Amino acid sequence: MPDQQTGGLHAVIVAASPRPGHIRYARGLVNGLLELSREKNLTLTLIVAPHQKDFSARRQKIQVIALRKDPHSSAGQRELSRIVRRLAPDVLHCAEPTTPRPRVKIPLVTTLHDLTPLVIENTLSKTSERRAYRKRNARAVKRSQVLIAPSHCTASDIERFFPAAAGKLVVVPEAVDDFVSAEKQLMPELMHRLPPTQFFLTMGNTKPHKNIPLLLRAFEHFYQEAAALPGFDPQACPRLLLVGKNQPGYLEGQLSGPACDHVCFTGAVNDEELRWLYAHTLAFVFPSRYEGFGLPPLEAAGFAVPVLAAHAGSLPEVLGEGASAGAAYFGPDDADELAVLLMRIARDQSFVDALSTASYARARLFSWRTTAEATLNLYQHLARI
Repeated sequence: MPDQQTGGLHAVIVAASPRPGHIRYARGLVNGLLELSREKNLTLTLIVAPHQKDFSARRQKIQVIALRKDPHSSAGQRELSRIVRRLAPDVLHCAEPTTPRPRVKIPLVTTLHDLTPLVIENTLSKTSERRAYRKRNARAVKRSQVLIAPSHCTASDIERFFPAAAGKLVVVPEAVDDFVSAEKQLMPELMHRLPPTQFFLTMGNTKPHKNIPLLLRAFEHFYQEAAALPGFDPQACPRLLLVGKNQPGYLEGQLSGPACDHVCFTGAVNDEELRWLYAHTLAFVFPSRYEGFGLPPLEAAGFAVPVLAAHAGSLPEVLGEGASAGAAYFGPDDADELAVLLMRIARDQSFVDALSTASYARARLFSWRTTAEATLNLYQHLARI
């Protein structure tokens, strides 16, 4: 229960996932809650995974406790349980479905970002991994008093796979403003990996739901059409840059001919480099078949970058449709439709300007302060029960 003398509230947030999107979420949420902490009399404690470098007491001005064990292991979950019992907060918030075992008698909020391995086949290669993933989410659904989903699309999927989630789900959108507002730098070691001319940008995750083969086919069609134009200069033709690590032979297995020479992976990039890439791309292309929210296209939109996105999953909900659309859409199976959009980006400046304006306007509808306010309301409601 809240401190009866001060009327304050103590919340513990567990941010133990290594996934970049989960780290972005936890960092943005914590920063938003810290903005509210004085006026709302809120105390925060953050529990992180071993060797986690994305959070520190100095940077976030918050108590940070690092686990000694892997939070996804049984030993790590027992350690988490002991720490939470010792802290005895009013509310525990697991920023991804890694909950303490044995369970603690403290109101529990869990954020379920997506159910990609259950919705899209072959996302996890091993049956045992898929079974463990489902079990971890089922345990979070059972033990939580409130489940946060970042979109209505994700909330619907959660209820479909886990009927016990009905009545517990609350949609709280995420945001990107803390990421967009930071510095943009190009590190020297990245420079040699960049193309010598303008580029389209995408995320290079080759898992099935990311739908990269469709983008590669579309880019090949774009290149072939560009090559047929009078005065075509292959050195000046825009490249396709995939943010991520190359898999040997992957591009050669998807592409043939000269278009393949215009596609490359960046390798691993840090946040400063990613911000630079967003700020300098012709357009950000996101062909994903399924996203729980879709942070990358919204991050790009925050830089007033034209966004091209598949009309699939949560993307139309997050990026908007109709008059409020912050992206130009294509079918997730239609490479020709995407190729047309790539050509419009390359040749139609009025289209680029209009799409840039629309994407930036859409991104400004989301803020971590708004996310934090909605999340704090949930904390306060649970602490009063």
